[in-house]
Amino acid sequence: MTPRSKGAPKPVAEPDERAGRVSDDAAVSDLLDRLTDGVSALPAALEQAEKDRRVRAEATRELLASPELKRMAGQAPDLRQKITSARKEEDRKDAAGERAIAELRDAAEEWLGALKSLRDLGA
Repeated sequence: MTPRSKGAPKPVAEPDERAGRVSDDAAVSDLLDRLTDGVSALPAALEQAEKDRRVRAEATRELLASPELKRMAGQAPDLRQKITSARKEEDRKDAAGERAIAELRDAAEEWLGALKSLRDLGA
């Protein structure tokens, strides 16, 4: 085959700099939307989990305060110590849960600010 029989060489098209960018921009926007939704939902999810934990903790406290258990604890000093320890542990978990919620809210606000900054860069 001769060069002529192959046909004239096709001109190389200059790639449009924005050709692939439109779909990339849409993908990035979609990703930022999903991240924003996910980060926004985190504090509420943790608050619900903490609320559920507190319901279980309240049931534990009620059990620990029952007259039957108090009567048994009066006869067994080691049981009384374990009850006291269990109450303190529930109190510690309450405080830790409150701290975790506050810290996650603060972190989520920072993340949302960073995501907004990223979105603004692309605008």
